[in-house]
Amino acid sequence: MAKQFDKSGGCLFTNDRATAANHPKFTGFITITRDDLRILVDDAKENKEIRMAFACFVKEGKNYLTIGAKTQRQDDAEKAAREAKKNNSGGGFDQSPQTPQSGPPPDSFGEKDPWEL
Repeated sequence: MAKQFDKSGGCLFTNDRATAANHPKFTGFITITRDDLRILVDDAKENKEIRMAFACFVKEGKNYLTIGAKTQRQDDAEKAAREAKKNNSGGGFDQSPQTPQSGPPPDSFGEKDPWEL
């Protein structure tokens, strides 16, 4: 069975077979997780643009680069979360006033046993 990855990504290696200036300096691969593939397929079914964000990391003293990859939807969600956290001046906690809920308190189940069907 193929190895299951928890994140999409890959590596670029120095292209030792390059013989001309127009040949790529690095070649490699990217592995896409099943979850990321599902997102891409869902976007395709909805006629959305199919995009992934990539980041390349240089490994000092090595002859390869590592690549991080995520779907554009994941990248947008992470950016929105960072922006929301940055805009929240309450130290990361939501300090907006809470509206009281009507009805019994959450730990009160009345006469019925909560585990009965």
